[in-house]
Amino acid sequence: MTYPDDFTLCPRDGAPLATQATATEAQLAAALSRRFRIIRRLGQGGMGAVFLAEQIGVGNRPVALKVLNRQLLDDPEFLIRFQNEAGSTGRISHVNVVTIHEAALADDGTPYIAMEFLQGESLGDSLKRRGALPVAEVAEILQQTARGLNAAHKRGTIHRDIKPDNIFLTYPDDLRDDWVGEGSALPVAGSPRDPTGGPSPPLPKPVARGAAGPPCLVKIVDFGIAKLRESSSHTQTGMVLGTPAYISYEQASGMRSEKLDARSDVYSLGVVVYQMLTGRTPFHSDTPLGYVGKHLMEAPPPFRAIAPGLGVPAAVESAVMKALAKDRDQRYPSVLDFARAFMAAAQPVPAAEFSQQLPPTRIVPPPPGWERFPAAPPLASPASAAGNAVQSPPPNTSKPAVAPGRPPTVAKPPQFQPAPERSNKLKVIAGAVVALIFMVAAVWYSASHSPVVQPQVGSAAPQAGTGQPSPAAITPAPTSPPPVGPDTSGAVKVNPKDGLKYVWIPPGTFMMGCSPGDSECDDDEKPSHQVTISRGFRMGQTPVTAGAYQRFAGGAGRQMPGAPNFNASWANKNMPIVNVSWDDAMAYCGWMGGRLPTEAEREYAARAGSTEARYGNLDEIAWYAQNSGNQTHDVAQKRANGFGLYDMLGNVMEWVNDWYDPNYYHNSPSQDPSGPTSGQIRVLRGGSWDYNPGYVRVSVRGVGFGDRYVNLGFRCGGEVRVP
Repeated sequence: MTYPDDFTLCPRDGAPLATQATATEAQLAAALSRRFRIIRRLGQGGMGAVFLAEQIGVGNRPVALKVLNRQLLDDPEFLIRFQNEAGSTGRISHVNVVTIHEAALADDGTPYIAMEFLQGESLGDSLKRRGALPVAEVAEILQQTARGLNAAHKRGTIHRDIKPDNIFLTYPDDLRDDWVGEGSALPVAGSPRDPTGGPSPPLPKPVARGAAGPPCLVKIVDFGIAKLRESSSHTQTGMVLGTPAYISYEQASGMRSEKLDARSDVYSLGVVVYQMLTGRTPFHSDTPLGYVGKHLMEAPPPFRAIAPGLGVPAAVESAVMKALAKDRDQRYPSVLDFARAFMAAAQPVPAAEFSQQLPPTRIVPPPPGWERFPAAPPLASPASAAGNAVQSPPPNTSKPAVAPGRPPTVAKPPQFQPAPERSNKLKVIAGAVVALIFMVAAVWYSASHSPVVQPQVGSAAPQAGTGQPSPAAITPAPTSPPPVGPDTSGAVKVNPKDGLKYVWIPPGTFMMGCSPGDSECDDDEKPSHQVTISRGFRMGQTPVTAGAYQRFAGGAGRQMPGAPNFNASWANKNMPIVNVSWDDAMAYCGWMGGRLPTEAEREYAARAGSTEARYGNLDEIAWYAQNSGNQTHDVAQKRANGFGLYDMLGNVMEWVNDWYDPNYYHNSPSQDPSGPTSGQIRVLRGGSWDYNPGYVRVSVRGVGFGDRYVNLGFRCGGEVRVP
């Protein structure tokens, strides 16, 4: 009976299978017979085959013999490339790089590389078997891989094809007895003296998903193979080299190999680390070109967007995302810098670092002239909006500057100017800053001495089990200045500029964070703590819609974001806008006369007096993974909360103003908290159409790097009043 070539053991009784040599392999064995004795084939790839062999001249040393396809010899440049690459790789001497013993031509002209024979498994096989790995184990694998790559980079050799299958995990002999199990076999290992393949060394003992694995020694394999694929006659114009899921932005853009540098490997290694932590790569596609498009156009999704409840520290995620920056100037300059940043982020933060109280933040009322919306322009057609966008420079994607020790700006929207070129450097003009400080101080003094009227919270009693508000759930703040004007709780007015409705939210006090009895809370939702919102504000009744954002794009000369498949060409104007960045949201809210709400304002408005994890039955109030049909839906189709706000849970995750800090609740101000003064990732709130129920709760804190994604939207708010 015969079995497929990749079977090494009989599936019926586990006995080793004899390998029958093909005619081609017999010819190859004859051509190499003076130097090697081929035992059996270990694997097959696009560049050729790998065999287990014995190197006769050095005591029958077991080697992995990579034999390249003879068809490659048709390229007159290939042999030169092969000799150069094999020579440079052979000069890399490092414990974390597979040793190249010899690279030459067989008697019949077939190119081959004889390398160190490894026993163990590839990182790819380990991930398939175990899923996501613990942070500590990822850190160890990353460190060893980075050291090996750095040794190559110092010699000017770029790998170009870093992926889990090219990172091999070997287990030292002195540890093997403690970590191996009985009766398992590896296709890459065997007894070199046994021509039938012999019993393969056993696999490490099975490891539970997420549990720590055995100590291992990392070996990087296949240096230079990707560059060997590139030649004038074998590479089509625009062809992308490397493995599509792991190629760098530069490779996806078609940059030739000689222009790549170490930062290309940093990006690919970032993809590998992302996969080790989450269990999947950041991008998925059915075609190589699909992967290319995603590497070029899409930001990697935050960990929580693909693996809710993962528990990876935010600083670790931030370290990985920096390695995945599209602009290589924004990545780590070296793989060692990446590994060091990851290790620092993975270290437990001493409690002493959280002992200092964060400065409280006052939400300053808007200056005169900003509190009323201007008249609305006519809604731009898709064609005219697109035309305006094409003639305009791209939007500024820089984060607003925050001076050390000062909270993020939340009262007045920043002035967004089109950026003439891609840059992260912010120019600060001292005179303008001083003038702004005096202006805000004057406005605050004027507003704080204006006549005031204290609004009252509605007194409707809650229905049993609905989580609706009661008078006792929202306590007016007695010592804070109440809002100006005749607004009352729940008053709804239309903003004529964007055509959306805005609801007045009264000041009050509530418990922020993990709801009583909620067993699904993450650590960053704790501890629950009392927060006072001292001034009333307006909140968008719904997320910003595609139609409203189209007004903005036409009026501000900005491009519409890429439309999702479920709302092609933004045909449905009542669906929420998605694929918007934090900067896009800030620019829109400034244009319409408001701002992004703070995280505290967002949770306060979402609860609307409820102390429950959700303000009602989830199917009645939210679109989420189990009822959305894998898409967003028209806004305001589900039941509103006690303040009359729709889609405060589900449909789209919403950007808020705050930076994210997982430990912020331990020392946050009790009045008008506006988040940390600086950071690298922003907070998202509300859950979305693709989230499971456990992450569609009023206290859930999502995170994002400010980039665009298909489940991210926003709504505006602020101290503005509508005529």
